[in-house]
Amino acid sequence: MIYYVYYKNFIKEDYWMKEIVGYMFDAMEFPTVEFLNKLEELRSKYISFGIGVYTDEMFEKLYGRKPLKPYAEREQMAKAFKGVDFTFKVKSINCENENGNNSNEKNQSKKKYHVGYAPGTYDLLHEGHMEHLGICRDLCDILVVGVKTDKNVKETKGKETYQNQNVRKRVIENLSLVDYVILVDTRNKIVANKKVKELTGEQIDVVFLGSDCRGQENDQNPDGLKFIFTDRPAEVMKTRSSSYYRKLLTSKQ
Repeated sequence: MIYYVYYKNFIKEDYWMKEIVGYMFDAMEFPTVEFLNKLEELRSKYISFGIGVYTDEMFEKLYGRKPLKPYAEREQMAKAFKGVDFTFKVKSINCENENGNNSNEKNQSKKKYHVGYAPGTYDLLHEGHMEHLGICRDLCDILVVGVKTDKNVKETKGKETYQNQNVRKRVIENLSLVDYVILVDTRNKIVANKKVKELTGEQIDVVFLGSDCRGQENDQNPDGLKFIFTDRPAEVMKTRSSSYYRKLLTSKQ
């Protein structure tokens, strides 16, 4: 991973000083702890901050293989992180901002629901996750994501995640779509509702799940919470799921 910092000028106030523009380069195939640490370190230093994403050709030159995700999907992920104001293509190491764009505009209109809750594993963040969370964000004022603990995933799915619970939680915490993130070790919605109320002061209005999770609305849901299922066609899931990417990454090792 290569990082560059670029600045044009300084802006001064009585009590602070920040460089105006900064950016970093990244492959953005899957967010890593190293990426999150560098993002958190750099973005607070600048008035405007961006991520340069390697083109497919540049990725192959640097890593000796084709990216598992095309450029468009990797760029979309870069835009989703908090504090990222623009993205641009990196075709070579000596790169300037190409087609930079603002990525953090949020819909300020009144939403259908107030507090939404979106539990899930969120292993190896990918386009399917982003689409799901985008739908959730469009429907609620406050979005709380419940990241399943490693133990919970093992118990409910019978398999292990590629990234541990702390990494998965940190990735989601850094998305601009999300307001709060909690770790959850049960599907019991009473427990989730209690945690959400402690965070927001209000109860869950709606629970968001992928369509492959139908049936959970009747599972440990004594409060009778409303559920919305986002579309996850079986054919699409074959090539756009955490399981798919885990297999690809395992085969590369």
